[in-house]
Amino acid sequence: AIGRRIRGAERYYLQSFRDEGDLLTGGLTAPTAAQMQRWREEIAPYVGFDSMTNYQFVHFLSPEQEYSDIIAQLPALWEKWTADYPIPYFPHISVGWDNNHRFHGFRPGIVKNATPEEIEKALRSAKEFVDTHDLPAPLITVNSWNEWTETSYLEPDDMYGYGYLEAVREVFGSK
Repeated sequence: AIGRRIRGAERYYLQSFRDEGDLLTGGLTAPTAAQMQRWREEIAPYVGFDSMTNYQFVHFLSPEQEYSDIIAQLPALWEKWTADYPIPYFPHISVGWDNNHRFHGFRPGIVKNATPEEIEKALRSAKEFVDTHDLPAPLITVNSWNEWTETSYLEPDDMYGYGYLEAVREVFGSK
């Protein structure tokens, strides 16, 4: 039943974009204020969502910047989404972004300097947000364990070894 509800909500949501003429060749434009209001008031309750998060920074911020500049913007965005939506927002941390591995030629849009030290700062910021907000659970989402084709992974590699995992341990491990 929930699968049918989600598919129905997706159709309804996409139709709301079509109705307002916001479909472009190759995909949707950014949602308008009216569409987001419709999402908050009609679609999310219909589907039964009881919380929300993000999946990847590049869905709402330009990847053409330093990782430190991205993480500096996050607390304000988390506060905005907390204020804008009637359901709890759980913070999200992306490890990086460069999806050139999927293509034959170079494609712009690469997050720069997503080092373990910067990831640790991002995780500390997310933890601070969770610790200072009345959320149903202390949840932070991370993209991702093994998204190698997007250069967004926590797994050990040749460049940083266990650095990303050590950053997670520094922030969330017991002392």
